[in-house]
Amino acid sequence: MIFRISPVPMETRTIQIPITGHPEDRITRRYALYFGKKLGAALLGVHAAGDRFSNPTGSSGGQGTDLFASFNADCREKGIPCRTAIRQETWDAVLKNNPLQADLTAVPYGKRFRLPGFRPEDILAPSALPLLLCPDRYIDIESMAMAYDGSDASRRVLELAVRLSEKASWPLSVLMVPDDQEQGGRWTDDAESYIDSLPINGTTIILSGPVGQALHRFVLEGSVELLMMGAHGYRMHGAGSVGSTAAWLIGKVDFPLLMIP
Repeated sequence: MIFRISPVPMETRTIQIPITGHPEDRITRRYALYFGKKLGAALLGVHAAGDRFSNPTGSSGGQGTDLFASFNADCREKGIPCRTAIRQETWDAVLKNNPLQADLTAVPYGKRFRLPGFRPEDILAPSALPLLLCPDRYIDIESMAMAYDGSDASRRVLELAVRLSEKASWPLSVLMVPDDQEQGGRWTDDAESYIDSLPINGTTIILSGPVGQALHRFVLEGSVELLMMGAHGYRMHGAGSVGSTAAWLIGKVDFPLLMIP
């Protein structure tokens, strides 16, 4: 198998996050700041005024620019360039239409706080942006994994994962849950023929069991801190706009999950 490198590299220049005025913004902001520092990206704080739940006064109780005070202060402290915007539409519309030309979106998706009415399944159309789902707890990301199944979609995700691994200096585990040993061997050969030729710390790992549970268990065991996968690749069937494995993992998010449309 010969990988065809995508003509457009995974250049993450701008990471956008919602600014709702709720205290829970801070966890998503920490993840965005961490990614921004690692990737040399600017941050874009967006307040979607069309969402009724948003708190336009901000956590300090002030008006106007106070909504972005903590965001701007944290960016200055970390030395990360930033800008802010107020949009009149809902966050769903901001994500679907990408009017501000972001490259990646980080959103809160924990058990305690989520953007009300927000469903990743509705946003992850093939033309959408990569989406980082952030849990309630913050952890520094020091290593990452991605799900691979030999499909064209997962090969594209592997290309992006390699670029992210190289840029952020994160070791990469390529996870596979094959149906049998022969299939596992083919997938391993495919992936290793690609990553072994590149200047990254990468390895392939065969897992067993139901796909979603196997991937979830691997992360929970502390092997990596970030899981990256395609929303339309890994043996995904019959789950609407995303596949069944993606839908299952989205429902179980308790670690950073980077979904690639």
